[in-house]
Amino acid sequence: MASQVVLVREFFIVFHGNELSIGIILGLWLILCSIGAGALGFLTDRIKHKILTISACQFLLGILLPLSVIQVRLIRPIIGVSPAEIIGIPPILFSGIFILSFLCLIYGFLFSLSCRAYEILNVTGSKRIGYVYILEAVGASIGGLLVSLIFIRFLNSLTIMIILSISNLLLAVALSVRSKENLLAKRIISALSILLILFLIFSAGLKGIDKFNEGLVRLQWKPYNLLDFKSSIYGNIVVAKENEQVSFFDNGLHLFSVPDELSSEEQAHFAMLMHPDPKNILIIGGGIGGILKEALKYNVNKVDYVELDPLVIQMAKDHLKEKDLNVLRDSRVQIRHMDGRLYVKRANLKYDCIIINAPEPFTAQLNRLYTLEFFRELKLILSETGIVSFGLTSSENYIGKELQDFLSCIYSTLKNVFKDVKVIPGDTAYFLSSNKESILTYDYNLLSERIKSRDINLKFVREYYLFSKMSPERISYIEDRLKQKGSISLNLDFKPVCYFYDIVLWMTYFNSKFKDILKATSEFKIWIFFSVFVAALFLLSIRTKKSFNRKPYLISIMTTGTSEIVFQIVVLLSFQVLYGFVYYKLGLILTSFMIGLAIGSFLITKYLTDIKNDRRLFIFIQIAICIYPLILPPLFLLLSKTKSPLLAWLGSNIIFSFLPIIAGFIGGVQFPLANKVCLQNQEVGKTAGTTYGVDLLGACIGAFFASIFLIPILGIIKTCILIFLLNVATLIILLVNE
Repeated sequence: MASQVVLVREFFIVFHGNELSIGIILGLWLILCSIGAGALGFLTDRIKHKILTISACQFLLGILLPLSVIQVRLIRPIIGVSPAEIIGIPPILFSGIFILSFLCLIYGFLFSLSCRAYEILNVTGSKRIGYVYILEAVGASIGGLLVSLIFIRFLNSLTIMIILSISNLLLAVALSVRSKENLLAKRIISALSILLILFLIFSAGLKGIDKFNEGLVRLQWKPYNLLDFKSSIYGNIVVAKENEQVSFFDNGLHLFSVPDELSSEEQAHFAMLMHPDPKNILIIGGGIGGILKEALKYNVNKVDYVELDPLVIQMAKDHLKEKDLNVLRDSRVQIRHMDGRLYVKRANLKYDCIIINAPEPFTAQLNRLYTLEFFRELKLILSETGIVSFGLTSSENYIGKELQDFLSCIYSTLKNVFKDVKVIPGDTAYFLSSNKESILTYDYNLLSERIKSRDINLKFVREYYLFSKMSPERISYIEDRLKQKGSISLNLDFKPVCYFYDIVLWMTYFNSKFKDILKATSEFKIWIFFSVFVAALFLLSIRTKKSFNRKPYLISIMTTGTSEIVFQIVVLLSFQVLYGFVYYKLGLILTSFMIGLAIGSFLITKYLTDIKNDRRLFIFIQIAICIYPLILPPLFLLLSKTKSPLLAWLGSNIIFSFLPIIAGFIGGVQFPLANKVCLQNQEVGKTAGTTYGVDLLGACIGAFFASIFLIPILGIIKTCILIFLLNVATLIILLVNE
């Protein structure tokens, strides 16, 4: 769990990660662990020196863990791609397979081997698997908490992996000593492990690890001149310089550059010039990049600047010139370090201009700043003549179908909330919205007069520039392209379709077949595919021999693996939508699932040998899995509509922490029981490998399809319904084969 968190963050930075790239990495992780548990699990019952083999695996992990971070950092230099350049699917896929293969195969293999090697007096094979499963769940809980809440606050990824490496090497020595075999391999493993531990500790003491890590990051960010890099609980912030321009990146995504007067003037002045008298201003994200400076050129009373990560401001103070930092000392400026959407929900001031300078909806999390519900929240804090403004990637003269769908989704969603929406064309299209029709204008003469009357000193957004941007031909073209009727869905909190359009747009930069698959996907086709998949499960479950039929139970384990990962994604996204980015609570949600898993597997394993009718209990557990997804939609809708402070507090602090515990508990009860049902005189290692491999295979399917297809196209509510139907189909398979 700890290494997964670290590596996903590293891949995220390299691949400018959205749900597609992260879905690929998590999918590879799960499928490779599944192969390790399933395919290699068949060998575990035949291995003679089991404890020594586990020791050797721990030694290999001690080498592979820090090596994996080094490999991820070297991906871009090796394939010759600059830090700011996006990467296609094939490099993501092939580099993921290359880096994760050995690591994940060992992880999966270790589970099967541990189930066979973990011997306790008077403990049956099924109980043995249960105890190993409990220990894994407890370990995952500890690992997730340590990394998410402590390590990433104070340590870089390489240092964290070296700590994990030393832990594994110490275990390799301990297991080697524990081994009763007097073999040369035993002494070699112990000696090499001790030497490697001493080397790593010695290197850390001489700051060698920190220097090596800095060298790797500098190599990763070439040809930029790396000025600084630091990590916080929110992400990895990099400050790099190219010529005289200083650029800030968050998890590989560009935040802003200084100086970039053109972008800063466009972002600030399009909105503020259209307003008759802007006094109270709200800037969400990137204000220190120049927008704040431009906004203060007006006779404003107050500017609230919302920046989630305090590290951005801290590093700006360290690396920007004094003239760029003077705005932070202006008495009219108030900096708020919190999630932008959460701030909007709690704001008690009416704003004349709200300028959103957030990254595009490249991920489901960023998408929540471009939804119908968020636009309605913005509308509530706008003054009568207030304006909302933000920019999105576009094209100066030609808008293709994929870009048209992406921009039209946002345009249609805005039109559903605001009376007037205008779009200024260019390589960045600026969307301006107001609830009063007489405020927004394409009259460049009026805007030019306001520049003069307000005595605003501008370098780019001047008469000739406004004339070019707002020419009737360009305005007519972009409005004609954006006014699609019927074919474009609105972007909703619980149906984040815009980030799906953005993924399709991203894929147009590459000659990828996957783009065609994404473009051809629709809600109707998802339901057809689901029906075919369920039919295939029914055919697969048919008894082929007269002996006991294990296939229905293996199918149930697989669909539970799919369901549990979908439950996690649904709960996490819904929490983000409702309460904003509260990182420590998200870590608690993830860990809560593993706690529930540990409790469920502990209780069932404790009484496993006393259970008389295993199959009947298994069916009752399957019914519980069917019911769980039906609870989620009405609960989310209730919490989204409530105005009760008490219910809101209960939702953010209690309910969302408790939901994963329930899901984990159900899964934790099912897995050991499934092993008891499936064991039936089979070898312990082989059975554990098969069931664990099938569980991970199901999780792989759920992680990939839920993130890329189900949630953005079906939405959270219909995704829950689909998972309910999947588990009902599994229940029928179990009953038919009873």
